[in-house]
Amino acid sequence: MSSTRQISGAVRRALMLSAAAATASLPALAQVKPEAAPQVETIVVTGSRIPQVQIESPSPLTSVTQEAIQQSGVT
Repeated sequence: MSSTRQISGAVRRALMLSAAAATASLPALAQVKPEAAPQVETIVVTGSRIPQVQIESPSPLTSVTQEAIQQSGVT
């Protein structure tokens, strides 16, 4: 009889501990992972206000009008 009680008590304690462990882990499951931020292309613009003669150094220049931007559909 005492053997049966010991086994019964051990099973009862094991069930209680497993229920407590399962309950303790529930908040971790409820956490939501933050969404990854979208990747943004970096545009770097460099310039200088130092006066120079245009003949001495190459100065590539591209001019884009408002109409050209609207026609390209980039906006």
